[in-house]
Parts: sequence; structure tokens; C-alpha cells
Amino acid sequence: MPHPFAKTSAKRKRFWLPACVCALFAHPVAQAGEACPDTAQEIDTDRPDVTNSAVVVPRGSLQMENGITWTGGPATGLDGPNSRVRLGIAECSELFVDLPDYSSASAGVSGIAPGLKRQIEWLPDGLSASAVAGVLLPSGSERLSGPYIQFPWSLELTENWKVDGMATGSWFPGRTDDLAGEATLSLAREIGSDADIFFEYVGDFRVHEGFRPALNVGGSYRLTRTQQIDVHAGIELRGSAPFFGIGYSFRFDDLF
Repeated sequence: MPHPFAKTSAKRKRFWLPACVCALFAHPVAQAGEACPDTAQEIDTDRPDVTNSAVVVPRGSLQMENGITWTGGPATGLDGPNSRVRLGIAECSELFVDLPDYSSASAGVSGIAPGLKRQIEWLPDGLSASAVAGVLLPSGSERLSGPYIQFPWSLELTENWKVDGMATGSWFPGRTDDLAGEATLSLAREIGSDADIFFEYVGDFRVHEGFRPALNVGGSYRLTRTQQIDVHAGIELRGSAPFFGIGYSFRFDDLF
């Protein structure tokens, strides 16, 4: 059966993404700041799993997330530095940018990708979610460009266990394979007060490549309240390509 993205008409492609972005970020924030993180809370990153954090960085905080990944299989090589810069611009809102990184497999540099993330507050206890809108800009050797929307969420199951997920839709104007989607589901457990581990399933779909599932496992350790190291490893199931990554993240608070 053809993927639903493949049936979308050109008119609807031009309309659905801007309309969704307006709807996501035009909604007034209810009880601003009550459910959103502050500087007393520990660092919460979008690494090392594919599923991004369901919460924003605190207002006035600058967070740097960095890593490097090795991928095996037909496209063996290193990819890095995989850097994301996140800035808390207001209660429950952040700006972020994915910086260009170099891939030795393709001998190319990826594009730069800025975005806006807003945490949703009117949710039941134990459930967190955010709405994200961003765009990939052509830079370096990467000419692919286009907007995307994303919905990361997290549900606490017990004191130590939680389940995370994320849905992403991307659109690349001017290409015959211009639609892509991704869904993730991750089960995570806290180990003591400073560490956690996770097991994640990733389903990635592109019109010209079909469905590409992957499994990812790993964990992180907080050196301090604002510093984290992490590691992860997994395999792309369709091509049997293994991957391994390590990372280091840190946060500066009270900048404004």
C-alpha cells in the first residue's frame, strides 16, 4: 500500500505545513512557566537518542549539545560534530539551531537548520509535549532544503520508568520525493540520580527510499547539574548497518 504521504496533492503540500505551524505557535500559553523547566533542574538534552526532549531549556539558558557518530555498512564513516545550540528565549519557548557537520562517508558538509520549540503546558500530570517548527537551509555541500514540523512527547510510567516518542514531517519543495516522515518510540529508565538508559525504535520513511527501521540503545550520565556525557549504539535494520556515537553537552544559566 502506498504511504499516505505519497497521495498528498501539490496544493495540500503547500498548505498543510504553514497552517500547522501557525496553529501550533499562535495558541496562548496557559499559566506560563508553571510546567516549564527552570535553572534548578538538571540538564535535559535531545541526545543521544533520536527522540528529542519533550521540554525546552530554561529561560535565559544556553545549552550546547555535541557528539560524533560512526556508521558501518556500505557508507562507512564518521559524522560530526553533530552540534545543536539551544537558547531559552522565554518561559516555555526556545530557539535552536543544528550546526553544519562533516560526513567522511560522503565527504560533504550538512546544511544549517534553525527552529523554534514551544512546550505545551495544558497537559495532565506526568505528560510532557512540545511543538517544533524548523527549516533545513542549504549550506556547504548540502543543497537539500525545506521546512519540517515535529512533536516530541514524554509520559512518566513510574518514578524511574518513562516512555518517550516523537513524530516528524518534512517537506522538500521542488523534488519529486519531497515528503518524508519519521516516528520514534523509546523506553527509558533512570539509574540512580545521575544516569539513565534507553531502548528506542525508529521508523524513517522517504518517498524514494521507502521505510527504514532502526534500533538504538544507550544512556547518559550527568557529571554535574549542567553537564552530561552520553553513548549510544544501534543498527539500521534494512541495510544491517551498525552505528555508534558518543557525546558531551553543557548548559550556561542566567544569561538574561
